[in-house]
Amino acid sequence: MNHLEQLRSTAIERGIPSEAADRIGRFLRVAIWVCNANRYGIGSAERHGGVAGQNGGLPRLPTGTEWPYADISGLGRLPLPFIASLDCAKLPRADGLELPADGSLLFFLAHEHALHAHDEHQFARVVHIPAGTATVQIEQPPPHDDDWFESGFLPPRSDLVALVQPEMPGWFDEPGNLEFESDVVQLQVGETAHLEDLRTLFNELWPQVTTGADLYLGGYSMELGIGENAEYGMAEDSIAHDVPDRDRLVEEETTRLMSEWIPLAQFQLADQVHVGRFLIRHEDLAARRFDRVRSLTMFTE
Repeated sequence: MNHLEQLRSTAIERGIPSEAADRIGRFLRVAIWVCNANRYGIGSAERHGGVAGQNGGLPRLPTGTEWPYADISGLGRLPLPFIASLDCAKLPRADGLELPADGSLLFFLAHEHALHAHDEHQFARVVHIPAGTATVQIEQPPPHDDDWFESGFLPPRSDLVALVQPEMPGWFDEPGNLEFESDVVQLQVGETAHLEDLRTLFNELWPQVTTGADLYLGGYSMELGIGENAEYGMAEDSIAHDVPDRDRLVEEETTRLMSEWIPLAQFQLADQVHVGRFLIRHEDLAARRFDRVRSLTMFTE
């Protein structure tokens, strides 16, 4: 039984109409939270399926390949800070998130430069290393100018464990905002009465096992405000400001983008005020086209 079926069947058992459960349940997504193993004490890695990757430190790269760089006019080549690597075979499976079954995923991001760049993607890279590829452990970082990195080039290394965490969109956790909920979910007359019951049921079935994670894979993109997520920003950028009925068009485009794109990885940076976000189309994730990932760095203050 997948998570949606579990939500639906339990809701019906509790007397919630199937129509209401289905209407709300279609917003359920399943994420993988990747967390520092030290938060869970001795033996936590074994309890959660083993070490699923590393945060910070120095990565293993395919033999004969160079560290990812950005070419900057007038400044030369900027090595991209290494964020984390994940062992795909150690990650749990999540409904709707077609990650590779094996191999490794490595994330690189120069967030201070990406945030203000006309082309943010030159300062971000996702590297997929297929299983069986010969790799070498990097022993020291590439030459770099520390003045280019306000929060440092590499954070200390830590081991990561992975946990499955079903998620709902931001409005789901905002009780009382029925006007917004009814508009977004298109609730029928009488169904708003079951929304709080479904909130309670959701939190009983899948209580958060931690207050946060180092990386979030899948699920929903982080929001600055209700509805103002990465896809909302993409929609705003794609629609001219002087077109009639722009708010409606932005809302429709946001909904379309949320069905087309999925967060591949989201993570807070060491300075605690920047969030890195890598989004990818479902079709590109299935085809392992990680060169088509879109980077959308966020400043939270």
